[in-house]
Amino acid sequence: MDGFQVLISEEAERSSRSSVSDVDEFMAWYLVRKYKATGMKSKRVVSLESGCALPGIVCGLLGAHVVLGEKKDLFHLLEKTVSVNAVESDQFDVREFDWADELPARNVGGKFNDFVITTAPLDWSDLSSMDKVLETFVKLSGNGTRLIWGYKKPKDVDTHNEIRRRLDKHFDLKMSRQAIFDSGTHEVIILSVARRPFSSFLEQFLEYSMGVSDPVIPKASPIVHTPLLDKPIPEETQTATESPQTQRSRLTLSSVSITSAKS
Repeated sequence: MDGFQVLISEEAERSSRSSVSDVDEFMAWYLVRKYKATGMKSKRVVSLESGCALPGIVCGLLGAHVVLGEKKDLFHLLEKTVSVNAVESDQFDVREFDWADELPARNVGGKFNDFVITTAPLDWSDLSSMDKVLETFVKLSGNGTRLIWGYKKPKDVDTHNEIRRRLDKHFDLKMSRQAIFDSGTHEVIILSVARRPFSSFLEQFLEYSMGVSDPVIPKASPIVHTPLLDKPIPEETQTATESPQTQRSRLTLSSVSITSAKS
């Protein structure tokens, strides 16, 4: 596993969805630092609004089976990227996914996923649409699922805290891990948090049958950050004090070389 290359297909007309973002780069760096030693062999990963699929491809090269969910207009990029990176023929599965769908999770699989990941650029100011995002996370997770969510930290602190309080209902923020990166113009947060276990079979049955619409929002526990130095990422939450050296089309992450091809 010492050294592998990731080839990413991007569009010449760069956009937040058709090119590698700084959030994608930091997420890939985090995944390599956290999981390179143990790998993700036999794990099932669902990547939501995959874009150019950098984090999802990294998971695949770490051994996971990865479902890449994206709108059909980017399938041509995903299929090119998958074709040059797949180690096994069934390692990556490209499926249609759109947050705007009535049931966004229906095409990308059920609750038996080890990881749900996303770096999608979301509108944090629209709480109703963010509720749908959180509901999708829940519908794709079950006991043992870990959500890894990369995003630019919103400027509105109250909105950020409110979304995290809503997330804490189903994912245990008290036991979460977090890395914070400074891109130079904004902070990027990589949040890794486990699904709360079902307290009973009845609770599990009710969630499967009735969904997650519950107005009760518990208050999230405060998150304590400890420095991330040049060592394996520990189990507790942390803030990254270093960041990878980023270029427009090429990024070296530890022993991972990522090369971008424009189409």
